[in-house]
Amino acid sequence: MLFFNNIESYLERNSNIPFSELPFNEIDSLVLCELIYADLSGIVPENGIVSIPDVRKRFFRKHSRSKLRRQLIYFARAPLMLDAMADGARYSSMKVRDYVKIIDDKADIQMTAVTFLPDDGTAFVCFSGTDKTISGWKEDFNFSYMKETEGQRLAVKYLNDAACMTDRPLRAGGHSKGANFAVYASSFVNRDIQDRIIDIYALDGPGFREEITRTENYRRIVPKVKSIVPEESIIGQLLVHDYKDIVVKSSGIGILQHDGFTWCLEHNKFIRSKLSNNAKFFRDAQTDWLAKMDDKAREAFVTILFAPLEATKMSSLDEIYTKRMEAAISILDSLNDMTPEEHRSMRVFLQELFRSCGVKAIESALTDIRK
Repeated sequence: MLFFNNIESYLERNSNIPFSELPFNEIDSLVLCELIYADLSGIVPENGIVSIPDVRKRFFRKHSRSKLRRQLIYFARAPLMLDAMADGARYSSMKVRDYVKIIDDKADIQMTAVTFLPDDGTAFVCFSGTDKTISGWKEDFNFSYMKETEGQRLAVKYLNDAACMTDRPLRAGGHSKGANFAVYASSFVNRDIQDRIIDIYALDGPGFREEITRTENYRRIVPKVKSIVPEESIIGQLLVHDYKDIVVKSSGIGILQHDGFTWCLEHNKFIRSKLSNNAKFFRDAQTDWLAKMDDKAREAFVTILFAPLEATKMSSLDEIYTKRMEAAISILDSLNDMTPEEHRSMRVFLQELFRSCGVKAIESALTDIRK
């Protein structure tokens, strides 16, 4: 089995190299975009500032390292990076401020953001990707038919507010849904703040409705976006975006490549690669499928898709797993309670999806034959 360096290797090798010697780079962006998956509630004040060593001290008073290592979800080990970060010169002087975590099941909101202040004189406004909440996952699907989700609106507000707290040049970034929030917020912040943004790191995040990509605000920030996706990118191929992807090698398999800890690097740069045929196939198939659905049809699909999960009255995937027998009964009851029209709609949606996949598979096969 081949061994590839990842962000943990990067921290081991570079944690004592200050930003004055090794400037902020794409690997640093992933480190911070992973760290925000740690629940910093009560650790980083909503209107306050602490150092990385203080974050470590406070976090591990509340959480067990051994328990984190046993969790299977891909971002569970992100807080473990705090040890290397707090002990080395590169991150130990970094300040962390204004942590906001907003979750609202009724409004389908999951928006988490924090601001990092490295000692290179910049500010990195970071948005978290989808966590384990049902509302967080549903909001991802809402991107397909809503002109603006409440989470996106809150992301714009957070970036505006964070920028007003400092006169530093700005970076924005996020992984998964956090990437969508970072690009969206950068597009629709106040113009003077937008002009201060030097880089936007979009790490394997979903795109946007086409109408958003046609706006002047969005077009203005496209040159600043660094979109980084793995070879088997799925999440990063959803919907539409106009910026070019930087495709990087991953040690993961399939959808597991979404985990940033699997992204391979050499020195201070990700190893470049090419988007796989599977990822291209998925991108083209879902684009074709969505093009045939208007906003009402997309909304209906999302509503029907999430109705069984919402019927459990549980707020997170963890809770559904822990109470899986109870959840299974609720889900089955919900499916049985669907009207004939809802059953028909779901069947039509899925048939059209499979048809789109089939058409793209045939087109791909014919292209290979012609070659």
